[in-house]
Amino acid sequence: MADERQLPLISSAFLNVTQKCNLKCKYCFVCQQPKEITYEVAQDAAKFLARNALESGTRPSINFFGGEPMLRYNDIIKPLTEWIRDVYGDSFDLSLTTNGTLLTEEIMEFFDENNIGMLFSIDGDKTTQDINRPYHSGKGSFESLEPIIDLVLKYHPNMTFRATIDPPTHKELFNNYMFAVRKGYTNSFFIPNSFSDWSDEELEELNIELDKICNYYIAELKAGRKPMNFSHFDRARADIKRIAKLKDDDYREDGKGLPACGRCGLGASRFAAIGITGNIYSCQEMVENPEVGDKFKIGSIYDGIDDDKRLELVNSFDTQNAVCSKKEYCDDCIKRRICDGGCSINNFFKNKDLHVQDYVMCWYERKCIEKAYRIMLEEKKGVLKWH
Repeated sequence: MADERQLPLISSAFLNVTQKCNLKCKYCFVCQQPKEITYEVAQDAAKFLARNALESGTRPSINFFGGEPMLRYNDIIKPLTEWIRDVYGDSFDLSLTTNGTLLTEEIMEFFDENNIGMLFSIDGDKTTQDINRPYHSGKGSFESLEPIIDLVLKYHPNMTFRATIDPPTHKELFNNYMFAVRKGYTNSFFIPNSFSDWSDEELEELNIELDKICNYYIAELKAGRKPMNFSHFDRARADIKRIAKLKDDDYREDGKGLPACGRCGLGASRFAAIGITGNIYSCQEMVENPEVGDKFKIGSIYDGIDDDKRLELVNSFDTQNAVCSKKEYCDDCIKRRICDGGCSINNFFKNKDLHVQDYVMCWYERKCIEKAYRIMLEEKKGVLKWH
């Protein structure tokens, strides 16, 4: 069982400033509602995090989150940032997660001056973006977003191209990867939507797209150039090396099941999420979610943290019990001995069990290992060097 003393004070949080969004992305987990935080609650949240950080010797941080947080730029983000910088200086880390549509040069200058980091979500070129991430009217968002891409990269040249893969635009994966390359991105994170019901045909089509990216990787590396990072290939390469170091009798990398100490999404670390009334949740995906959110509510900035609830969540997960939703897929899985079950919160949403990872995620990780292994074989031949 996890020990309460292992649970750190919460000093970093996603701050949910609004449940509203100007887009209607087809796969979004946010329950869009007319609920918004007040400036007073937002300021109290910052004070709560700062106090905990001071006591625990960590750096406080806020990620402005939503909905689309930029809808609250003028009355929450900008004034709260100015207050935080005035009171705490640069000792308080700030960032936001945005769809980018409301960004301007003036806003980017303000973010730059105040050292605000950013995660900017975009799924691809016009074909994909307009289908996956339209406005509520049904109009595509690509036209208004395209010039903003260059603006974001001007201020954040190492920004990650963060995209969700979903049918039917999964067949555009390579085109979207190359779109990001042409725009000047150096890093990418493409992840399939595990809440879609993927058919075998669609997965095979996605596999073909992964092969195209793998071939591009090999060609670029052979030419002595560094391809735009495809994060799951690099992760897969690391997994292959970890697996190779395991002893034959290791069932899991650690040799035993471990509770979720430090695990994302279960309230076990110093990271959490704060809702519009100051309630604290173990994961941002549970904030203001009327169906399942209360199960993951671990306190309030006003009433304090419920460590008993945190311990309940921590001890409800054990790596030893992690399985695929198609359990037979685990039998010959190369990742079986290092599997940690992926995103436990998504597992709960999809399968009502923290331990059951959706098949498409297991499939995707295994396919990326296959592609990474192909690249590593070429490296072993001496015809390229994978940086």
